[in-house]
Amino acid sequence: KSNPLLLEWIKMSNLTGFISIDCGIPSGSSYTDDTTGINYVSDSSFVETGVSKSVSFTAQRQLQNLMSFSEGSRNCYTLIPKQGKGKKYLIRASFMYGNYDGENSSPEFDLFLGGSLWTNLSLNNTPLPGNDNTTYDSPNGALFFSRRCNFGSLNDSQHIRYSEDVYDRIWIPRKLGTQYREINTSLPVISGNSNSYNLPSLMMSTALTPTNATNPITMILENSDPTVRYFVYMHFAEVEDLSLTPDQTRVFHIRINGETIADFSPKYLQSDTFVLTPESQTDISQDDDDAVRSIKTSYNVKRNWQGDPCLPNSYIWEGLNCSDASLAPPRITLLNLSSSGLTGHISPSFSSLTMIEELDLSNNDLTGDIPESLSGLKFLRVLNLEKNKVTGSFPSDLLKRSKSGSLLLRVGDNPGLCTEVSCGKSNKKTLITAAGASLAALFILLLLSGVFWKIKKRSNKPVEEDTDSETRNRPKVDSNTLLFTFQDIVKMTNNFGRVLGKGGFGTVYHGYYNDLQVAVKLLSESSAQGFKEFRSEVEVLVRVHHVNLTALIGYFHESNQMGLVYEFMANGNMADHLSGKYDHSLAGHKDFRLHLMQHKGWSIFTVDANLR
Repeated sequence: KSNPLLLEWIKMSNLTGFISIDCGIPSGSSYTDDTTGINYVSDSSFVETGVSKSVSFTAQRQLQNLMSFSEGSRNCYTLIPKQGKGKKYLIRASFMYGNYDGENSSPEFDLFLGGSLWTNLSLNNTPLPGNDNTTYDSPNGALFFSRRCNFGSLNDSQHIRYSEDVYDRIWIPRKLGTQYREINTSLPVISGNSNSYNLPSLMMSTALTPTNATNPITMILENSDPTVRYFVYMHFAEVEDLSLTPDQTRVFHIRINGETIADFSPKYLQSDTFVLTPESQTDISQDDDDAVRSIKTSYNVKRNWQGDPCLPNSYIWEGLNCSDASLAPPRITLLNLSSSGLTGHISPSFSSLTMIEELDLSNNDLTGDIPESLSGLKFLRVLNLEKNKVTGSFPSDLLKRSKSGSLLLRVGDNPGLCTEVSCGKSNKKTLITAAGASLAALFILLLLSGVFWKIKKRSNKPVEEDTDSETRNRPKVDSNTLLFTFQDIVKMTNNFGRVLGKGGFGTVYHGYYNDLQVAVKLLSESSAQGFKEFRSEVEVLVRVHHVNLTALIGYFHESNQMGLVYEFMANGNMADHLSGKYDHSLAGHKDFRLHLMQHKGWSIFTVDANLR
């Protein structure tokens, strides 16, 4: 079937909550209809696709412009009524081809309301004003309009609609033959408090009655689909003053398919007929819908992502799989955004797709850490992050699931990411004496130990409580070493969210200073160091500069809070490498070179021991 041509999609809003749209008029424009007084707006803010066209020969203004959809498998209008969810809405959509393209070939398309098939091209239906929830009720699904008749109309060409009808329902004159006579009243017909349909008085003031009072008024509803059920709404009002004739009453016997279902003393005969769709499908989970739309916005995804992500089944969003639509509501089980030009950090919205089984974000430009919240995706079986720029360590829970075989991880080609998977595995276990950049961590530990030992040796008195002002007692450092506030440290470490390790000095946290990864060592209250030792250490370390030693970036000291900020070394610590956690093997010449560097580092420490 050809792609849909949607000419007018109307969901009334400006009056009593209508949304009134004239498709194809210039973006941002609007006008007030001379006949109804309804204000129509452009559809530019309701749809992401389509090309504006025009028809020259129609007199009705709402059909002079149209929106043509020649590309894409589905094109969707998104309407958000201010009355909110859980309400009933009357919907009307009008369509016309008008040979706008000069092809003399009328397009054919399916029309869906949410995830439910509405019709294959139809008139009259798209959410109109929100009406009272007691009207047009149905057990489940939507009621699709069939016909709406005005019996006994005084004008055969007069269609009653807004403003006579507050919901802009269109009542069409209906003739049933010469065996009926028309009756009417000039008095207003008022809907009582028990009637929430707000029927127009002009329509209710006219009626038909059989010429022979014993003859029935018969209406036949036919449909080739035997599963279709009709809901018939008959509105009555008496328009003849029977009180002038003693003992006169009017009673109807209402029969459906030959069976009498009620005896009714009428007030006025009208009919409102709707047809119920067989089992309307349930929309997608709201949590999944919110999550995937947030992902779309965060990364500006350019795909056919319009309407319901999972419904209808034949128009599911590109890159998605959903659970069986028979399950209410359907859930997203697969999301493939490989090679989609994604940039920035991994959005936390991925963690809200709680039923997802496969997530593919490979071959993009994603950066930053992998969110711990992904560990909450208990049904996740495949996670592909290959060929990105994510950094840091992998969430431990996901690693455990990978080791157990319940989760397939693909994380190659992420240079800054170090996990058992991305670092690779050797078939042969090799005990190493030094490993890559982690040797620098050993040098720092040895250097700090030497400094502590030297300080202890020179000290002939116990550690004193520092009582001087912070400004006077700041370490003497060069201008390249930064003094941070404790609030800087809280922000830098994301409120101390990621622990790298612990030692006698205290806890070491991971953080970011601008775009640089740092390690923040926070002096614990139980540490043997006092303030003087801390100050001495800072003054020593800021003077040590060597290619094999991590640089001290800065320090902080506020009240009893003290700490150091170093460059972060991403390849783990020496204990991890010696334990075999990282199975790197080194070529002989590299191993020798590392030993040589180690001795040079010791040389720096021993020759310049008297740094103070």
